[in-house]
Amino acid sequence: NLNKFFQSLSQIHFIIIMSLLSNLIMALLTPVSIMYEKYIGPIGNPSSKIHNFSIYVFLILILSPILETLIFQVGTIKILRHINKCKNNNVIIIFISAIFFGISHRYSLFYMFATFILGLLFSYSFIIYERKSQSAFFTVFWIHSFRNFIALLTSIL
Repeated sequence: NLNKFFQSLSQIHFIIIMSLLSNLIMALLTPVSIMYEKYIGPIGNPSSKIHNFSIYVFLILILSPILETLIFQVGTIKILRHINKCKNNNVIIIFISAIFFGISHRYSLFYMFATFILGLLFSYSFIIYERKSQSAFFTVFWIHSFRNFIALLTSIL
C-alpha cells in the first residue's frame, strides 16, 4: 500500500520523494495550463508583482513556505482536530486544509486548482509526520521550499 510505503520512509527520503512528486504533478498539469492561458487567460503568479530577484527568492524559498505551512497545515489542521466531525477523519482534514491553501493562491482559477493539489500533498505530509511525532512543520517546509526551488530553476532556464 502506497500510504505504508510513504510512512516507512526516512524523513530525508520522504522530503525528497514528496518534493519530486509535487513537481511531477505540476509538470503533468502543464498541458492544462497551456490550454488555460490560450482559451481563458493568464495563469498569473507571485513573481509578476515582485521586481527584486533577491527578495523574490527569499519570499518563495523561505518566507512563503514558513508562513503557509504555519497557516494552512499547522494552524488549519490543529483547528480542524478540535471540530468533532473532523477530529478523527484525516481525509476531510487534508481536503479542507488543501482547499484553504488553494484559495489563498488567487492568481487564477488554474493556479488555485494547482495549489489545491499541492495542498493535498502538503497536508498529507504534515499528518504523516505529526503521527510519527517528528517535525511535521519542518518536513512540510522543506517539501514546499524544494518544490518552489525547482519551479524557480525551471522558470529561469
